[in-house]
Amino acid sequence: MSIINVFTYMYDEQWLGALQISETVFMESGNWLDNYDRLFVETDELLSSTLPPGGASELPLDFSGYNYDPEWDGYIEFYRFDTFLNGYKWVRLEFNITNIHAQSITIDPVANTGPDQIVFDSAALDGSQSYDPDGMVESYQWDLQHRENPGYNQTAEGVNPEVSNLESGFYDITLTVTDDDGLTGTDTVVMVAAGACFADNDDDGYSIEMGDCNDNDANIHPGAIETCDGIDNNCDDQADEGFDADGDNYTTCGGDCNDNNPLINPVADELPGNGTDENCDGSLGNCDPSASWNNHGMYVRCVTHEVELLVSEGIITQEQGDILINSAAMSDIGKKK
Repeated sequence: MSIINVFTYMYDEQWLGALQISETVFMESGNWLDNYDRLFVETDELLSSTLPPGGASELPLDFSGYNYDPEWDGYIEFYRFDTFLNGYKWVRLEFNITNIHAQSITIDPVANTGPDQIVFDSAALDGSQSYDPDGMVESYQWDLQHRENPGYNQTAEGVNPEVSNLESGFYDITLTVTDDDGLTGTDTVVMVAAGACFADNDDDGYSIEMGDCNDNDANIHPGAIETCDGIDNNCDDQADEGFDADGDNYTTCGGDCNDNNPLINPVADELPGNGTDENCDGSLGNCDPSASWNNHGMYVRCVTHEVELLVSEGIITQEQGDILINSAAMSDIGKKK
């Protein structure tokens, strides 16, 4: 066996993570090695190739698809080279790069059509935000599909093509980008071509066909500023987005009496005896600790009864219920002063 020194070569300048090399085996004397059986190359795993009978002058090993660059620094690192001989002859390895090519780590490009558009009978498409993480985008293909009439469909090419003669209605626009590896990415947006045939009843610049969800209120239309009023002002199928501080899906304008606590909202379960209005109905429930109780035992029995109902319905755990009952028992509510 001969262990040859550690080698580090820049075999992967493009950071592709794979390569193909051929190795020629020589004797130190310069003669071909006739009784050479197998070559083992040990890196993170053991790779081997068998010589044909009688030996050979060249031993090609195809390492394509094997990542010798785990650190992604562009260097392919071979840690040890072992040669196994029938006898005890010294050999050396000479390396020649024959091909560097990408394998499965090649990344798809990312298509970006930009935001939805509302236009009249022409539009400027914009795919400039598309990109390829490991190369470059080579082609841009646009497909405009009219939702109601396929006869109005169009296609376009390029990063920023102009399209015209658009018929009124909705278009689903799909951009397909292809990179220098032949891989593709897609993105789709909606474009509304308004033309001159859509009525705008509230004169806010938007018709129902253009996405106005209330064409009788000029303050409601796509792009309007959302306010906390329980209404979808900007016609995005959401009301009061950005106004729910505690993330419980209820806002102060939607009945949440404490928008800093997600356990307090109009559909929360009222817990007895804790002095909190969990369901925002203006009362503290059946066991209001601020009410006038004839005696302490009556108050504790009320809390116990309410807890048992909540536990049986799976709303709270037995441990949580015990805490509420113990708190009621330790309180002075209903005791004579």
